[in-house]
Amino acid sequence: MYPELKRAAGSAHRNACTVFEVDFTDDPFMTMEYLQGGSLLELPRDPRLIAGIEVQVRACMRAAHEKDIVHGALSADDVYVTTEGRAVILGFGTARTRHDAVPTVEHDLAACDRLFGTSSRVEPMPEPAIGEQVAAACAARIQRERALGATGPL
Repeated sequence: MYPELKRAAGSAHRNACTVFEVDFTDDPFMTMEYLQGGSLLELPRDPRLIAGIEVQVRACMRAAHEKDIVHGALSADDVYVTTEGRAVILGFGTARTRHDAVPTVEHDLAACDRLFGTSSRVEPMPEPAIGEQVAAACAARIQRERALGATGPL
């Protein structure tokens, strides 16, 4: 039913979310790796942090395109960053479920350019430092949520 998703599930890259099982028969489900961190949208807009994430995302997209796998709908919601500093792209193979258009490599390249610009002139932050930034951003988000929950209605 979704051949792109099944092909993407079989391709391993450290920056692509690992999909262990896909079943769209009677009771559809997908089993994916557990990730701890935050989406690109939740992170500080530090240029070095974003440049470090960009390097990883573009490497993953190149590897996918070499295997004829196209994301087709890459957005900031599809880029998750772990507390170890690893950027992970979600949603490979699901573009057709989100859009009527047939996804292409050009869609992916344009999406990367929209997310990160056409060139980075900043030294990328190394993964351990990215992880520290992500962990700090997640901790701040949790504190905000707890504070809002404590002041909200019971």
